[in-house]
Amino acid sequence: RRRVRRLYGRTRSGSRAGGRRIVSLLRQGWRRWRRRVDSRAGWRRWARGGESVAVAVACRGDVGRRGGGGAATMLPTDTRRPRGSTGYTPSSFLPQYLRRLFNYPQMDLEYTATQMVHLLVSPARVYKLTSLRKQTKNQWARDDPAFVAVQCVFLLVASVAYGVAFRVSGFGAWVWLLSEAFGQYLLVGAVVATASWAFANRYLRVHHAHSVEQEVEWAYAFDVHCNAFFPLFVLLYPVQYLLLPLLLRDAFVATLVGNTLYLAAFVAYHYIHFLGYMALPFLQRTQVFLYPVVAVAAMYLVCVVAQWSMPRMMLSLLLG
Repeated sequence: RRRVRRLYGRTRSGSRAGGRRIVSLLRQGWRRWRRRVDSRAGWRRWARGGESVAVAVACRGDVGRRGGGGAATMLPTDTRRPRGSTGYTPSSFLPQYLRRLFNYPQMDLEYTATQMVHLLVSPARVYKLTSLRKQTKNQWARDDPAFVAVQCVFLLVASVAYGVAFRVSGFGAWVWLLSEAFGQYLLVGAVVATASWAFANRYLRVHHAHSVEQEVEWAYAFDVHCNAFFPLFVLLYPVQYLLLPLLLRDAFVATLVGNTLYLAAFVAYHYIHFLGYMALPFLQRTQVFLYPVVAVAAMYLVCVVAQWSMPRMMLSLLLG
C-alpha cells in the first residue's frame, strides 16, 4: 500500500503509465495474498492428514534456516498411501474386474497369448513385466481380465471334449463335469490366492529403509495362481487327453507315465507360484512356496510303488 501511495503521489496528474503501474501492483498483491491463503489451507489439510506437527515445524525451521532465516512455508503434501502399498482386497478388486471382463474391446488377446507361450517356455519372463507394470500403473496385478477369460474358454472346450470322449449323458452329469473344472480353477484358486496373500503379507514382508512400505495385492496373488494353473491345465487336460489310450491301460508303464505327468504338472504349478512371489522386491524367504513340492514328490513315490494310477483315479472322480 505504501508503494501504491508513493506512486500515486508521483502520478497525480493521471498519466496512463502511472495507472498501469498501480493496476500491476494491485494484481501482484492479490496473487501474493492468494498464494499465502492457499499455502496455509494446504498446511492445515496436511496437518489433519495424521502427520506429526512437531516434525512439520522442524522441517519449516530447517527450510527457513537454509533460506537465510526468513519464514518458509511448507508445501502441502498428499499423505494418501499409494495404491501399491495397500494392495487390493477381494471386495475392492472383483467389481471393477468383472466389469472389464464383459467388455471385450478392452481385452488384449495378443498380449495374453504371448504370456501363455512364455509360461510354457520361460515362465520367469512373465514376471519381469511386473516391475514395469508397477512403474507405469502403480500396481503389480494385471488389470486386463483377458487371461482369465481365455483360460475359462479353454476349460470349457476341454470339459466338453472329455464329456464327449467318455459319453457323458444327462444334464446333471454335464453340470458336475463343468462345475468340477471351473471350481478347480476359480474357487480353489481364490482360496489358494487368499491364503498366499495373507501368509505373504503377515510373515514374508520386509520394509527397506528409504522406501515406501508395500503389501502384496490380492489381485496379484490371484494372477500368480492363474499363471501357475496354465501349465497344469496344458498337462492335465490336452496332453492327458491325447494319452488316454495309454493311461487307461492296467499296466505298470501306464501307471508310471500317468503319475509322472501329474508330478510334472504340480511341480510346474508350485514353481511358477514361487516365481511370482520371488519377483516382489519387498518379500523375503519366498522359497517356502516350494516346500509343497516335497509332499508332491513323496505322494508320487507312494503311488508308483503301490501302482495307483492318478489319471484313472482323477477321471473316475471327475466323470463318475
